[in-house]
Amino acid sequence: MDNHEKRITELEEKVRRLETKKGYCNQTTAAAYCGRSKEYLRERHVRGDGPARMPNGMYRYADLDAWMEKPAA
Repeated sequence: MDNHEKRITELEEKVRRLETKKGYCNQTTAAAYCGRSKEYLRERHVRGDGPARMPNGMYRYADLDAWMEKPAA
C-alpha cells in the first residue's frame, strides 16, 4: 500500500469515527470504536498507557481520538 492509499484509508477511518460520535461511551463501545478488544483497553488502563477514562468508567470520544493519534511507544 503506497502513502496515498494509506492516507485515504486513515481519512476514511476518521470519517467513520466522526459519524458515530455522540460524546461519551462505555468500554464495549470504546473498544469497537478503536478497533480493539475490551480486554486490550482494560490492560492498557492498568498499565497507565490507555486512553483517558472518567471515574465512572466512561470514555470521551475526544480522548479516544487523541489516544489513537499518539505514536506507538
